[in-house]
Amino acid sequence: SSTFRPVGGGWLTAQWRSHRRMAGWFAAYLALQAYAVAGLPTPRFPDTASYLKLSFIGSDSRPWTVPLFYKLLPTDTLRICGQVVVAAIAWWVLAAVVAGMLGNRRLRIGARLVVLLLGLTGPIVEWNSTILSESLSISLTALLVAGWLSYVRRPRPASAAWALLATLLWTFTRPDHVDIGVLITVAGIVAGLWRRDRLRLAVAGVLVLISTAGFVTINRNNATTTARIADIVQGRVLPNAARTTWFIEHGMPYDATMAANAGNYFGAPLLADPAFAHWASTRGEHVYLEYLWSHPGYTLWQPLAAISGERPSLDVPAPSQVLTPNPTPSLLSPTANYGRHRDLLPEPVQALLFEQGQIGDVLALGLLTLALVGLAWRRRRLDSRMVVPAVALVCCVPEVFLVWLADPIELDRHAVVLAVALRIALWVLAAVAADQLLQRKSAPPAVAATPLPRAATALGWPDGRDRLHSGLTVDGRS
Repeated sequence: SSTFRPVGGGWLTAQWRSHRRMAGWFAAYLALQAYAVAGLPTPRFPDTASYLKLSFIGSDSRPWTVPLFYKLLPTDTLRICGQVVVAAIAWWVLAAVVAGMLGNRRLRIGARLVVLLLGLTGPIVEWNSTILSESLSISLTALLVAGWLSYVRRPRPASAAWALLATLLWTFTRPDHVDIGVLITVAGIVAGLWRRDRLRLAVAGVLVLISTAGFVTINRNNATTTARIADIVQGRVLPNAARTTWFIEHGMPYDATMAANAGNYFGAPLLADPAFAHWASTRGEHVYLEYLWSHPGYTLWQPLAAISGERPSLDVPAPSQVLTPNPTPSLLSPTANYGRHRDLLPEPVQALLFEQGQIGDVLALGLLTLALVGLAWRRRRLDSRMVVPAVALVCCVPEVFLVWLADPIELDRHAVVLAVALRIALWVLAAVAADQLLQRKSAPPAVAATPLPRAATALGWPDGRDRLHSGLTVDGRS
């Protein structure tokens, strides 16, 4: 960059100054992300070691995205620095993409600010100081939404490659992402069949390959599934007499040792019994899925109680709460204080963007979004900008049940990515609907297309004419 000199007059000079200004703002945002966790102890947890074992074919318990990232950064200090940089880039890119798809100038500024502040809230920034999968999962969720927003806005090979790469990395970050990736694949297939152009069909084909590879990878490691079955049996089945009886009738071994461990935190004592370990590894998953299918009350009703956290009454610690960081989790607003961090936002702002333990912020934002979308629907037809946040909202529904039904341990931690994705989807959808309402009913006066200098094409901006035209006319001003 030191050898570059803007040439060709005012247009390139303005672009150069704009890029320098944006680089300065990004450096400030990166500094805030770094200050939130700089110099603080790096928490390690019992399952941290599992993220340091890399396998691309499912031989280890974790998908390969996080272990690959940690393998490239061999020390905890470098890993924390890397997570901070990735987080800053992800939220900055998402803010830029969301702002770029809005026509109203004030709304662009507001949307960019909201997205950047959301990335600085304590419940999100704290994960950058931990050696776990949550930091990269959250950052890749932001990049995933940004990539698909860019692709839907301008379906071109470059934007398609960005969206697919983000989807690939995001899918192999956590096992539950593989299941949610099916909905993304279905959306891609519908889009490809609807338009039937080569690019959309190619995108749908790649999504199918990613989903297939994801299922093959996570199903190769039976040890993780067996451990989860043990946790579910010990935490949810054994404390309930009716469930215990049903599982015994379907072949589950049962003895006094299992009865003594009912309701405990980890299911490791059950796996010490060879008979139960054999049952859990061979039939446990099939029996549990059969129970979910035959007991819709448990499958569909029980997770709803964990959507919002509960206020505690008497503070009487129980043995089952000793190892649980947060005994009353909320799936949509988890209070998962696993990482060390410094709060950067005033408490009212942070509570507005991400209120821990209660879902007041989600309910208020959801009602506001619903009202704005309803008004936009009545006044004018909805446009394609709503597709991506709408798909993200749809994906959040099965994610609620997947998180609760898959494992009773650390629900607050497992639900963090769900809570972040929900807030991103609602804010983007609200911004797009508000932008539609603020557009003038009459079309703005046409502005003659101005030919761009040859340097614009040389720099790789063949769509610069469209950007200039839309920028001059979107607010009705020349």
